Amino acid sequence: MPLTQLPIFRRTAPVMLLTVLVACAQSVSFAAEPGARSTERGTVPTLAGLPHTAAVGLSTKQLEQLLSLGIKVAVPTRVPPGFAVEKVEAGIDPWAGPGGSPVYTIFYREPGGTCFAIESSSGGFGGPVPENSRPLDLPSLPLIAASEGYQYQLFWTDKRTGEPPFPDPVVFSDWLQGQDSFYRLSSGVLDRQGCRSISPETALQLVASFQYLRP
Repeated sequence: MPLTQLPIFRRTAPVMLLTVLVACAQSVSFAAEPGARSTERGTVPTLAGLPHTAAVGLSTKQLEQLLSLGIKVAVPTRVPPGFAVEKVEAGIDPWAGPGGSPVYTIFYREPGGTCFAIESSSGGFGGPVPENSRPLDLPSLPLIAASEGYQYQLFWTDKRTGEPPFPDPVVFSDWLQGQDSFYRLSSGVLDRQGCRSISPETALQLVASFQYLRP
C-alpha cells in the first residue's frame, strides 16, 4: 500500500521553525536538468565523522540544525548540476500529537527555476497518486517495509492539465519509513513560487543516493 500524500508538516499552520537561507555550490555526477545552469564547484562543509558526500549542499550550521532534531536525517548525497540548497526548515510539528514531532524540509533550486524538496514527517498519509510510477532503488537507506510484497514507488505526471488533483506536473516518492520518521522526495508539490518539477529520471537518481547523516 503506497504511503503518499501531502506532508503533515504544512505551511498553513504556525510551526516552530528554525529557518536558514543559503546558496551553496555542490559537486555532482548527474546529467543536468533541461534549462539548468551549472555553478562553480565550491567547498562543502563537513562535521567531524560526517562523510563528505553526505554533506552535499548543506552548510555546517544547517547540518548541526538538522542533527539537533534527534531523528535520523535522510539526505541526497548527489545532486544535479546547478542545484543549491535554497532553504532548510527544521523544527517541531505541533500537529503531530502530544508534544509534537521533529520534522524538516530541505529545498533545492537551480537558477532556471527547477526545484525539489526532501521532506520528513511523522505520519498522516493518504490520497491520490498519478498513474505513472516506477519502483525505487534504495541501496544505502535502511528502511521498514511499507507492507508485504509492496515496493516503494516514484509517482509522476507528464504534463500540465489544469485539473485537480494534479493541475501541474509533479514528481514525488512514497513516504519511506525509517526507524523514527518518514521521508520522501517531492517536486512540484509544495507551494514554492516559480518552481518547475524535475524529471522522473533525476528523481530516481536522487532517491537512490539517499543516506542518513551521521553525528
